[in-house]
Amino acid sequence: MGLGYFAPLLCFLLIFLLILLRYDGKADKIRHAFIYAAVVWGILIVISTEALSALEAVSFKGIFLFWFVASLFVLFLLYAFQRGKMGNLIPTAKPTRISVISIFSIITVFVFVEGLVALIAPPTNWDAMTYHMSRIVHWIQNRSVAFYPTSILRQDYQMPWAEYALLHFQVLSGGDYLANLVQWFSMAGSLVGVSLIARELGADTLVQTLAALVAATIPMGILQASSAQNDLVVSFWLICLVYFLLRMRRQLAWKDAIATGAALGLALFTKGTAYIYAFPFLAVWFLAWVVQRRSDFILIFKITLLVGVLGLLIPSPHLIRNTNLFGRPWGPGVDYQKYNNDEITLPIVFANVVRNAGLHLGTPWNEVNSFVQRSIEKVLGKEINNPSSTWGGETFQVGFSFHEDLTGNLIHLLMWGVSTILVLANRKIREDRNLLLYSSTLAGTFLLFSIVLRWQPWHSRLHLPMFILAAPAVAITFARVMSRNRLLVMAFVLSGLSSPWLFLNASRPLVGINNIFVKPREIQYFVNRPWIEEAYIGAASSVCQMDYHRIGLVLGPNDWEYPLWVLLNKGCSGRLYIEHVNVTNISSRLVDQAISPEVIIATRNDAEIRWSSMTFRKIWSTPEVAVYAP
Repeated sequence: MGLGYFAPLLCFLLIFLLILLRYDGKADKIRHAFIYAAVVWGILIVISTEALSALEAVSFKGIFLFWFVASLFVLFLLYAFQRGKMGNLIPTAKPTRISVISIFSIITVFVFVEGLVALIAPPTNWDAMTYHMSRIVHWIQNRSVAFYPTSILRQDYQMPWAEYALLHFQVLSGGDYLANLVQWFSMAGSLVGVSLIARELGADTLVQTLAALVAATIPMGILQASSAQNDLVVSFWLICLVYFLLRMRRQLAWKDAIATGAALGLALFTKGTAYIYAFPFLAVWFLAWVVQRRSDFILIFKITLLVGVLGLLIPSPHLIRNTNLFGRPWGPGVDYQKYNNDEITLPIVFANVVRNAGLHLGTPWNEVNSFVQRSIEKVLGKEINNPSSTWGGETFQVGFSFHEDLTGNLIHLLMWGVSTILVLANRKIREDRNLLLYSSTLAGTFLLFSIVLRWQPWHSRLHLPMFILAAPAVAITFARVMSRNRLLVMAFVLSGLSSPWLFLNASRPLVGINNIFVKPREIQYFVNRPWIEEAYIGAASSVCQMDYHRIGLVLGPNDWEYPLWVLLNKGCSGRLYIEHVNVTNISSRLVDQAISPEVIIATRNDAEIRWSSMTFRKIWSTPEVAVYAP
């Protein structure tokens, strides 16, 4: 693994130092500088990737040179404007209670273990194998993030910020050894942001730390922190967005408005669900500003316009590419996959609310799960699996899992529910208008999610931003009704209940005979589909033995592609060119007929495959994968 990956990390550190020196705050200056630096760094990822792509210069030299120049520029700013201010780097020392140190120590253990798993294990989850990691290797090969013909259309149209960051580290490190660290970094950043949100809502140091612990112990977050997914990434940008909105509730400032728009744009550029999560917070806080500062309506309007423009400007390059290919900025829409409900009725919304909550009700006891399942079926009746509001014929099930696509957050759901009830029912807590507004907005996001999106059995991972954003409200409301000693006991109990997810990750276990320390890295890629392992290894070996270099892929829309790249690049000599052929979807318009494959790997088992004017016949096969040559 090369050392080039230090370049973007060095630039982030320098940006952090620059902001730290310029910030006038005291207690929260380090956390505040971290959040601002992350947003600036995220924007640099977008600018550099799009610029290099336009020049077809997505390469080690291009990416390294960008970060080198950016670091020199930040160094110049540090020298020119911050001389004599190095004393600002040292925060004001304050005595820290043992309870805060204890909770912080627990958080540190969780973050460290997750980082260890992220660093040792390769990417393993389904979406990474189909499109997250696959689109990255295509971009590296093409030296551009421009769309390309692919049978897995998500590689083109899905929002790409998380993969842009992965792209930089993949190119600079020479492999996927750092692929999981983008999610891990996002988890760590989310904990910082959660503590700051709690501070903006009036929490003291202990409750801020407790809020971070509540977020750190979310089972879905624990599992995803060592993956190549993007749910934690979008969670982090949404947390940054909410933090800046809360800051502007106290004081309208242009720098916070710019940061808010940037965070919104980065969230939208990462995942489509960001629209659902961001809208309630933006709408509620805009109305709150208007009510609170009627005399500043013109300023509020200008700031809102700036936030909106930045929010749409940042993801605009990808939205334009989608529009050029699909005719709409959000991608193929219902022509390909329908994510939204066919209709919006009270029974459908109620059923989606119950089923989305039901994903988090699983326990280790099958009898309990069966009882909950039967109870929900009685309540919902025919709506339980209504095809108008259910993804692709899936059925609702209450179950228990340690898998990153399916695990629920039972304890955290109960805590969130109790917190919401306390805010609404307890008069003293309800008098805290900011907390009431925050908790109500969170409940609104859950309702909006259920109104818009058809239910899926893996929605629990899409709920992750809501659970992390709920952590400050949970910590504050529980602190209002519990003593400090009981809060500390709650922290230890919560960490104990969540610790199994640290060690028993179904995809990347730390213990057991197949743990990540003993299982070969090439085999770990197939941990979620072990039955295709032998077929993929055999197909790659067959191609490499015959010394083919131009390889065509014939895959289904949800087939695993990335492991083939790993195996082919490891086993074959010389430079490879790998592309999708016989593409039947709309991206077939992008096919370059001048490129001719020497061999085709297909996840179907036809006797022959025709491409252009050539006929490829099967020379090696298994039920899962076959190899074809002219």
